[in-house]
Amino acid sequence: MIVQANRRFALHLLIGVFVIALLAITLLRLIFSEGAWWILASKSMLPAIAMTIAIASWPKCYTFLVQRNNKVLFLPPLLDLNGVWRVEIQSNWSRIQQLTGTSVFSIDHVPLKKVTGTLSLQCDFFQTRGYFQVDDADSDRSSRTKRSDIVATSLRKENNYYVFSYMAKAVVSDPATETDEQNYLFSAEVMFPKGEMDRGGGQYWTNRKYNTGHNAAGELTLVRKTEN
Repeated sequence: MIVQANRRFALHLLIGVFVIALLAITLLRLIFSEGAWWILASKSMLPAIAMTIAIASWPKCYTFLVQRNNKVLFLPPLLDLNGVWRVEIQSNWSRIQQLTGTSVFSIDHVPLKKVTGTLSLQCDFFQTRGYFQVDDADSDRSSRTKRSDIVATSLRKENNYYVFSYMAKAVVSDPATETDEQNYLFSAEVMFPKGEMDRGGGQYWTNRKYNTGHNAAGELTLVRKTEN
C-alpha cells in the first residue's frame, strides 16, 4: 500500500510513462511502416501498456524516480524502502522465560534480550516483498527461527512520520513443545521521520504460543545498510 503522496506520484508517473511509450512506439511505426497515424497509435496501445507495467514493477526504477523526486525542494519527500536494513530488537523473551519457572519474583531486573538481523525489501509501485533473518539463524540452537517471509505491508503518513507496518510468517526449526510452535506471525510498526529516511524505530509483537502467554514483544530499530 502506498500513502497518498506516493499514490499521486505513482499515478503521475504511470500516466507519463504510458504517454511516452505510446508516442515512441507510434513514432517508430510511422517511420518504418505506412498507414494512418491513428491506426498505428491504436495498435501501439497494448505494447505501451505492457511497457508501463514492466517499468512500474521494477524496484530499481522505483528507487531511481523516488530519489529524483526527493531532490526537488518543493515536492514532498517520499520513503523508499528498497534495500537491506540492519535490524536491532530488544525483546521481552528473556523475561517470559523467567516467568515459566516455578518461582515467582520480580522480573524488572531481567535485561531484555537483544536480537540482531537483516530485513531485505523490494518495493515497486504495486507491492512490497521481503524477508527478515536473524544473525544467528545458522547457530546450533535447538529451536530457532531461520527466516520470516513478509506476507502483508502498509505505508501511511502520520503527522511528520512515515509509518511502515508489516506482517511476516516465521517457521521454527525443532520447536520446543513447552514454549514453541512450528510457525507463528510476526508484526511490526516502524516510524520514519520525514527528515531521516534511513533510520526508523518502533515496536514488534508476535502470536508465538500466545495461548500460554509466551508471545514476545519489544522494540526494534531499522538502519539502512544498502540500497537495491
